[in-house]
Amino acid sequence: IGVDDQSGLVHTVVGTTAKASDMSQFGELLHGDEARISADRGYDYPQIHAHLDENLIEDWVARKAKPGKSLDAWTRNLNRAIAGLRAIGEHPFRILKRQFGYTKVRYLGLYKNTAQLYMLFALGNLFQVEEQVAQVPALGAQHGRPAGAGGVVHAPGEDQPHAPQPRQGARARAF
Repeated sequence: IGVDDQSGLVHTVVGTTAKASDMSQFGELLHGDEARISADRGYDYPQIHAHLDENLIEDWVARKAKPGKSLDAWTRNLNRAIAGLRAIGEHPFRILKRQFGYTKVRYLGLYKNTAQLYMLFALGNLFQVEEQVAQVPALGAQHGRPAGAGGVVHAPGEDQPHAPQPRQGARARAF
């Protein structure tokens, strides 16, 4: 997935088979207006770093150790700093797993599972901006009606509609 590091919202979802490498999908995850790319070690390839340098994009890709060698202290500290930025990109997965209960694919076939992921990530984006959306005044307020009235203006002293009460014994679900 491609995630905006300022807002934490998912802007790109790509579904592939398990045999497709992360690097093969790198170009698909970009939208073209990136100022910084932060990624895990699966994207630590010379082609990726060259692409970022050519396009003047900040390179925050975690570094891999060379085979048979360990990372030096500077590179370990760089990877630790990058991990803090990458945590923003992991938050949408927490929403899918904890809020929506998505832990396993449900369908057979890449097309159906990718379609479900598109929907879940879109709902996850709405979940993340729920408070911001709730603060937007209702459309009726633009036409001289009170915000939140939903187009219905109540006369002073008239009973205001109440929210429906849950059934007795019904379980509340908080998202």
